[in-house]
Amino acid sequence: MNNNINCYCMSHPDMLVHKFFLDVRSQDEVLRHAADTEWSPQGEWHIDFVKNLTMEEGLWLTQNAIIRPIGFTRESIVEIRAAADSVNGVFQVPKERSRHWIHATNPATPNSLINGQRIKHSLPRGMRLHGHFEWYGVYNSANRTIVREGVVYSNLHQFSIAHLASDRPDRITTRNAWTHCSREVDGIWVSMSDLKSH
Repeated sequence: MNNNINCYCMSHPDMLVHKFFLDVRSQDEVLRHAADTEWSPQGEWHIDFVKNLTMEEGLWLTQNAIIRPIGFTRESIVEIRAAADSVNGVFQVPKERSRHWIHATNPATPNSLINGQRIKHSLPRGMRLHGHFEWYGVYNSANRTIVREGVVYSNLHQFSIAHLASDRPDRITTRNAWTHCSREVDGIWVSMSDLKSH
């Protein structure tokens, strides 16, 4: 019998809340559940931290913590972490992200963009304060541009800078658009960086 339980804090780029909860399942199982079941929005849940507790510590946390691990909360990650720190336990290295948010090269991925393909630019996690954490555009192969809400961008760099100018004007800088942009292939988001050499 397992006498331990995990204390999770998770977030999603499209939500302004955190999910703070206890669960006996592993990180892989929790991420799979978040991606495949009733959690809304699905797919891009990220583990901010996970702490392994005894059942007694978990029970104390649910009964006494200032922020109780019972589900969604609008409290900041700092306050949630302070609540988790109120009990002993061992912090684990969190998994990077859910399996539907893997920006890895797919061997079956075409080596060029196709007309109508969706393009996404994502703000780094540390810059996600407000606004739209992700921008979506559509590739137009006729003139090799990206179109978003009627606005035409001539390249990835212009697309990513426009996103920053809109949502984080205080952080406009030279961006590696190849790193922070991805394209949709068969429902999976794949990094643009592998196209850079083609």
